[in-house]
Amino acid sequence: MATTKKKKTVKELYCRYGEHMKPEKDFYSAVDKFLDKNGYFSVCKDCMGDMYSNFYAVEHDIDRVIYKMCKALNVLYNENAVDTTKKMLAGKNMTEDNPSAWGIYKGKLPISVSAGLSKINGTLGMSADLVDLTFEYNIPAPQITIPDDAFNDVVDVKAFWGDGFTVDDYRFLEGEFNNFKKTNKADTYPEIVLLREICYKLLAMKQARIGQKSTATLAKELQELMKNSAIAPNQVSAASAGKSMETFGQWIKEIENNRPAEFFKDKSVYADVDDIEAYAEEHITRPLKNFITGSRDFGADDVGALSDSDEEGE
Repeated sequence: MATTKKKKTVKELYCRYGEHMKPEKDFYSAVDKFLDKNGYFSVCKDCMGDMYSNFYAVEHDIDRVIYKMCKALNVLYNENAVDTTKKMLAGKNMTEDNPSAWGIYKGKLPISVSAGLSKINGTLGMSADLVDLTFEYNIPAPQITIPDDAFNDVVDVKAFWGDGFTVDDYRFLEGEFNNFKKTNKADTYPEIVLLREICYKLLAMKQARIGQKSTATLAKELQELMKNSAIAPNQVSAASAGKSMETFGQWIKEIENNRPAEFFKDKSVYADVDDIEAYAEEHITRPLKNFITGSRDFGADDVGALSDSDEEGE
């Protein structure tokens, strides 16, 4: 009697980032055993790679990207594990923006932590299972050293905006600040402070969009800052409406009074520059008068046409 093999049921888990179901094998083992009771992260491997790419597009620095990943996923940040990840990427001729960097870090984290604790305690083979691998908020985020040639005056740029930004962040902030200065007054210290805060908020919104996060709260805060700075679109329109009309009227007045009268004493020369009055007389007033009164007031064109027809008749 033939026996039939039962098909093995593939267990699927829900990914809260991608909002889809995936096989259990597509998830890393969790580090927070208290929260993740099933023993796996609630975000799948592919989506973690996508998160890494989004963070790298903003930071362009593997240390800060892994730190942000650790903070978002509640994973311990460990410098030794980061260094090991860098070496492995270099050994495989892979760039630091490769999404697989997070998988390498996740795999090397328990080993790095275990080795570090064993070295401190003077013991060997200390199991990482006994160590808490969740995120520690007392570990500061790694700082970025900006290259000397990133800006012509990098010292002043950092002094104005503060430390902790990437080169691209500084470029974005400088660009936005200059855009605002083209159309808004920024002479006093309070005006500069408010414009700077607006630029910070714009940068935060940019980073939120890259990370696929909501910008609703940031947008409200931006609107409030712009109102306080009196540069909200509705405020600018209301404030400039009267001035614009006054300026336009003054401009027209100057044209009427000075141009071209400043070059010609006889202003009647420019009374009808386009000869509109003569055109109206010839093609509107005269034909209407002939039609209504029955008069035979022929214009120059009509007389010429009649002369031509008489010659043809002869």
